[in-house]
Amino acid sequence: MTKQLVFIGERISKEKKQLAKELFNLTGSEYKQKSKRYKIEKELLNHTTELIQYLGDSLSTNVQVTKRIEIQATYIGELTTKSGISLKEAIQFISPIRNIIWTTFEKEIEDKISRLDILSSNKIIDPLIDEAIYILIKIYEENNKEIVEVAYRALEELSVPVIPITEDIGIMSIIGEIDTRRSALIMETALNKSSSLKFKVLFLDISGVEIIDTMVADNLFNVIYALKLLGVKTVITGIRPEIAQTTVKLGIDFKTIDTKSTLAQALKEIGIKDINKDI
Repeated sequence: MTKQLVFIGERISKEKKQLAKELFNLTGSEYKQKSKRYKIEKELLNHTTELIQYLGDSLSTNVQVTKRIEIQATYIGELTTKSGISLKEAIQFISPIRNIIWTTFEKEIEDKISRLDILSSNKIIDPLIDEAIYILIKIYEENNKEIVEVAYRALEELSVPVIPITEDIGIMSIIGEIDTRRSALIMETALNKSSSLKFKVLFLDISGVEIIDTMVADNLFNVIYALKLLGVKTVITGIRPEIAQTTVKLGIDFKTIDTKSTLAQALKEIGIKDINKDI
């Protein structure tokens, strides 16, 4: 490190708290409001101060600071995502650091630091700031993925409702395509609900299932077998004529399983004529 770079680094480290405050003052209204509402101002200021310290260290010492920068950026990103601060606002908080630094030391730059030294320092500092921004973006992407996953999971659960019609009888109505992921959800929901609601019989209505192939049939058989282990009898209802023809062609054997053409027929056989009246 040249003496000039060491000087710049030491000045950045010395003024880190003031630089962090100035950076915070430049943030948008959303950032300020939400950080205040969620009481994270002090934490954000502390982590930003540490981040600026490491930027200074990158110029004044031979210490590798990239990992430390990443840690502080991660703390900042986790705080901002949990507080509902947008990615745009989060980036706009970090990116002006370089401008804050050179604006603060403008007079000293003119007197003691050459333009060449500024360029040299920028080559060291800029990639570190870019890395901090990259960490922020990565955290927001992971957070958004998690939000989408939770929403998708909730939507999936709504797609396999379990309705108790008596104390020990329930209906699970399946609509749409049954893929591997959804099969696992059907299995989990059927077992959990049947156990918690103490069902003795579960009607598995598949009238809304578009395609029954060997994989779907195998998944349904697995659900039925698992329920049997819990002492729950499963009756499949809603096998449409075209589905019946397809299963015959594929050699899928439903002979060992209790099936009914319609849910209404199945309910009528156990003495429930008006389902709406009994629910």
